Amino acid sequence: MHRSICRLAESSSSVLPANSRRHISTAARRKPRDPIRLSKQEYDKVELTSKGIAAAAAKKANKPNWKHPKSRDGETIRLTQAVKNQANPAPLPSLEKQQFYSEVNEFASGINLPQFEVVGKSLEFKPGTMVEIRRSETTMRGVVLFELRTSMATVVHTLTVSGEVWPHTQNDVMFAIPSFVSDDLITRCGMNMFAREERDIAARVQVLKRLRDFQSVMERQWTEHHRELKQIYEKARHPQPDEWASITLEQAARLIDPDSAEIPLMTKYVTHSYLFERNKHFVPDQTQYLATETFWVRPQAHIEDIDAVDRMVSRNDPRLDAFIEKAKRLILAARERESTTLRSPFSFEEDTSTSFNADDMTFIRFLRHSIRHRRSTQRDPYLSSQTSILKKIELYSDSTISSATTHQLLVDIGVLPPWEDLITREESTYSGLAAGPKFEVQTSPTVTPQTSARTASQSQPLGPDDFYSHDIVDSLRHDFGDMPVYVVDDITAEELDDGISIEEIPSEPGKVWLHVHIADPTALIPPTHSVARHAYEQNETLYFIDRSVPMLPPHSIVGASLGEPGMDYQKVMTFSAKVDGEGNIVEYKVRPGIVRNVHVLQYDAVDIAMGQPLVPVSYPFGEPATPKAVGDVSRVTPPILKDMNLLKKTTTAIVGERLRNDALSFALPLATVGLQPRPLPDVPRVTSAPYAWSGFPALTYMVEENQRTEVGTRAMVAEAMRAACRVASRFFRDRGVPALRRASGVPGSIAAGALHKALAARDAQGLVDFFLTLELGIVYSASEYVTAPAAHAVLGIPEGEGYTRVTSPLRRFNDMLAHWQIKHALLAPAAPHLVPDDRLRALGAQIASRETHNRRVARAQTQFWAHRFLERWQAARASGAGDGPDPLQTLVARPAEVAAWNGWKQYYQQHVHLPGLGLKATLVGLSAGDVFPIGGCVDVRIDGIELGIRPALSVRRK
Repeated sequence: MHRSICRLAESSSSVLPANSRRHISTAARRKPRDPIRLSKQEYDKVELTSKGIAAAAAKKANKPNWKHPKSRDGETIRLTQAVKNQANPAPLPSLEKQQFYSEVNEFASGINLPQFEVVGKSLEFKPGTMVEIRRSETTMRGVVLFELRTSMATVVHTLTVSGEVWPHTQNDVMFAIPSFVSDDLITRCGMNMFAREERDIAARVQVLKRLRDFQSVMERQWTEHHRELKQIYEKARHPQPDEWASITLEQAARLIDPDSAEIPLMTKYVTHSYLFERNKHFVPDQTQYLATETFWVRPQAHIEDIDAVDRMVSRNDPRLDAFIEKAKRLILAARERESTTLRSPFSFEEDTSTSFNADDMTFIRFLRHSIRHRRSTQRDPYLSSQTSILKKIELYSDSTISSATTHQLLVDIGVLPPWEDLITREESTYSGLAAGPKFEVQTSPTVTPQTSARTASQSQPLGPDDFYSHDIVDSLRHDFGDMPVYVVDDITAEELDDGISIEEIPSEPGKVWLHVHIADPTALIPPTHSVARHAYEQNETLYFIDRSVPMLPPHSIVGASLGEPGMDYQKVMTFSAKVDGEGNIVEYKVRPGIVRNVHVLQYDAVDIAMGQPLVPVSYPFGEPATPKAVGDVSRVTPPILKDMNLLKKTTTAIVGERLRNDALSFALPLATVGLQPRPLPDVPRVTSAPYAWSGFPALTYMVEENQRTEVGTRAMVAEAMRAACRVASRFFRDRGVPALRRASGVPGSIAAGALHKALAARDAQGLVDFFLTLELGIVYSASEYVTAPAAHAVLGIPEGEGYTRVTSPLRRFNDMLAHWQIKHALLAPAAPHLVPDDRLRALGAQIASRETHNRRVARAQTQFWAHRFLERWQAARASGAGDGPDPLQTLVARPAEVAAWNGWKQYYQQHVHLPGLGLKATLVGLSAGDVFPIGGCVDVRIDGIELGIRPALSVRRK
């Protein structure tokens, strides 16, 4: 029992009148009744209730300044004092504030590349906005006072209900209500951390009163809707007990209030708060919750496993002890086997000497499900029992139990292969449970023909399994005849979806036509097909280190990849730009086309033929045994070489035009890992017997610039693709058709003249050193999807032109969407738009969220494999294997952010980049005098490597 409850019981008799105490004493001498025996189910309910009371008591005991006032004046006095207290020379932060900052914001840690992110909507919070912020399992409400931009993030300063001002990042915000207080009131609050003037103090007190009133209304509505709130899970969960489901906040709130035309704001907020509190049942979107407002609904079977394991752990059940002993034997055997097969080829077989019973499998499922990418915006329902199990095993020395520890346990007991990352295999991550807007189009007999090879009637519309029976734009296709089409890509490319033609214009010296021919899967796939729905849900082909997950199933794109053998001709969508000598696009054409003379070439082969340098790649741990193939240089004949030189001249001019429009990007060394074999063989799931793992796949560690496409032939092809995207945006603009366009604002700067210095430091491709941008305080903003032809400042594309992606429909959904829209506009220019503007904006927000999620998953997987390589390299060196220099002994770190205090570890830490490894890391163990300037150099050594679902690397100063 919680000590505060015990004290309440102990003191109860002392506060009663004397006659009451005598009555109690007399009653106690009566003959006691026989004890009432509770059933197991009743006992569990009583135990759960008592724990809840104790937890609530502990939580309330830690809330300062939260006493209910006897009068309004009493509240004013207390709030005024709370605001004034913050102006003390050394104010003691509240317990909530200390807890909030005990963990570094997940999205503010490490090297962030905002110019390569895309957001569905702006995350700016104007002063006067009420926000709910969550981090470190701490929730706080407040009102935004002001924002400050730094070189790596925008820091929001929020006046919280405690009277404190908390700086935090935009990604900490989980709910926002614009214009919660008036502009005049928020201006009178002042833009300072502490209020010292009476005017500022009085204004802040008024804001706090508004927050307290909001809290009171919210608590009343929570009580009123409690019955409906409790029913959400049963209505939202998947009917299959092992399957995840999803629900948006709007859908959940509609279950509470099905009758209102528009759901009241407070109803949405109460529902939002409830779903976050029900951490066992609902998991918020871990990437962009504020944009998507989506919750994953945990499977019923997972909840049953959590409850079963919690009961066994809390009671020290003998079944837990049996599992622990079995796990210990398997772990020790696995460590012995690993030490003897460290450098062997990988293999696996079932360990028939051990078997898992039903209780063992419950623990295994529980541990497997506990490894999820999660932010600390919500309590972890697995953490308590997960920690107890791992500590009982006593074979893992880490002071902190994490997903990496659990992952290693499951590897050691033969459940998960050591060469399989969980980052890209997390359940629900790519399971098609998209909760965003449904992908629908306007049906038109012109664009969605009412004919199908499978229909009995010519008037029957296409169903979800019906492909087009004929090419709907066949009459519009332009036949390019024998014009050479050059498909240039990496030798390992899996889809060839773009080709280039270039021709001089004899009547217009100095001008050329640049034709970009794009594969046309929409010649077969209508937007009504189930394949289109799947493409929307997955959003893009996923290129992982160990495998690829295609967006389109192979059967739906037979013959669509350009240059496929045995094809007399291929259908394409062609985007043509007439380019003058200054790189200006002076005319354009967009046409469905047919190409017949396709040449498939490789980047490196063309670079060698043209005498251009190859992409610089560093191998810090040694080059691979088999050199990388470069392709057949002999296929680059003199006529092809002539066209390639003309293409280089043209694209160089286009780049120059963008540079004159202040295009600015940066270069940063990043790690990548090669894996053989690829793909890795699938390992069947464990059902009753563990696996014995041996050896490991062959890994190659490489470091290359993040902008590797900006070199040689890669730069030429990339610039041609950009030109096609600009042409597509012009096509939509000139026809008044809304389209998804990527837009970005002009990079900001903290210091005067900094942006001018960065622009002056660009190379011929518009690239500047990443750390120079940090030193200058250059602030990039993430891209976003808009429907108007907005500027893409990072690329140097002006306002009014815009940038619409159209060059990769075999692997990106929004490119397919643009192709459907173009055909609709060509065939039925007077018909309603294929996708109305409002629906297109909603699709853009959902696509942006999935892109951001996929990018972060891909980066995390690269970190996992890079860290796994480093871990194995260290183990091999420790065992005496390997010779030659060790690059880990000469590591140099370059700080990328200012140092921050780690309240949990009680030291300063600084996020750094390791150029020699192409990895981000955290420089730990710093004192106040040890922090280093951004962009400086520090000699470091590796301190710790963490794998799991959130790989991390820590280093210490040498």
